[in-house]
Amino acid sequence: MKAFTKLLLVGAVAGAGYMVYRQRMASRAEDDLWSEATNAPDLSSAYKPVFDTPAPDKESPVQAVADKTGAAADKVSDTAAKTADKVADKADAAADKVSDTAQKTAGKAADAADGATGA
Repeated sequence: MKAFTKLLLVGAVAGAGYMVYRQRMASRAEDDLWSEATNAPDLSSAYKPVFDTPAPDKESPVQAVADKTGAAADKVSDTAAKTADKVADKADAAADKVSDTAQKTAGKAADAADGATGA
């Protein structure tokens, strides 16, 4: 029973030590964050003016993708326009056929009416 009590006491001391350790680390982290937020930043070594660097010679990957997307959109637009023109041409041809058929039918009906009145 003494061994169990000693083991329990060692476990309690270890648990308490761990809790103290965690509180100390949390306190240090909070102190570091607070000092980082309140201290003036040191810009002497990290400062590099934006306009002192030359423009890149190569096209950026984003610009390359934008150009390819624009080219694809133009191709789709051209294809759609060509298809719309073809459909419009076919619709005009069909309308012309319907008009011709209607005129022929009207001519036949007029001839039939003339033949009925002339007979």
